[in-house]
Amino acid sequence: MKRRKKKREEEEVGEGWLLPYSDMMTLLLSLFIVLFSIAKVDSHKLQQVSSVFSQILSSTGSTTIATSQETAIDNVIDLGDTPKKGKGGAPNVKGEANVKSQANVNTISQAEKAEARLQAEMQQKQTFNQVTQEVKAELAQAGIQGNSTVKQEKDGIHINLDSNILFDSGSAELSDQVQAALKKLVPTLQKVHTYPVIIAGHTDNVPMAHTWRYASNWELSSARAISVMHFFVNNGAFNEDGVSVEAFADTKPVASNDTAAGRAKNRRVEIVIQKAKDQS
Repeated sequence: MKRRKKKREEEEVGEGWLLPYSDMMTLLLSLFIVLFSIAKVDSHKLQQVSSVFSQILSSTGSTTIATSQETAIDNVIDLGDTPKKGKGGAPNVKGEANVKSQANVNTISQAEKAEARLQAEMQQKQTFNQVTQEVKAELAQAGIQGNSTVKQEKDGIHINLDSNILFDSGSAELSDQVQAALKKLVPTLQKVHTYPVIIAGHTDNVPMAHTWRYASNWELSSARAISVMHFFVNNGAFNEDGVSVEAFADTKPVASNDTAAGRAKNRRVEIVIQKAKDQS
């Protein structure tokens, strides 16, 4: 009887290695999360994580360390319900191991998704920077940089082309000379053909002479945006299902309509290549 009791006690002691082992794995996992978080610095989150790990490193005793580790994980990911204890208040080692194992899987999955998003954002930024610089160079080579602007804004690349270089007064037809100049942009724009594109027409505030074709500046701005859209879609610069057209007439001026120079700037077609929305 004494031997059996001693053997049972040894078995119970022998299973105790699971808890410190899982604690060590949790600590390593926490360290991995911190290293991954640092790759994309967020000062607020970095301060929180630093505070948590200071608690872990300053703690003593197995129980305190385990508690600090759970706190650290809770601050980074949601582990779900806390594992229940077994009979007599003893920890349910198997239950804790299963929960932590599932937490590890969830965390790795989240880390992989975050890494994929980060890579996609970096690739998008690099592509947009390249396209912006190339379009500027091509417009300069075509001799129309003074009548156009290319810049990156929060929502994407904005290419503004003055209507004076695109159309004759009161017209929405692109001349052969203008088409030849715009074709030089096609190879570069094809690099971002998968992104959503908005082509918007704008006019000054001078009332449109009523004609059978364009009753007002609204019709003229719409027709000019559609004309530019057809040109770039037909030449393969943009996908047809990713382009939308907008008309603003004189409602969104970029300069004063009190001067001829200001009105010339307001008569424009704007091409907006939009950034991909964050997919979380």
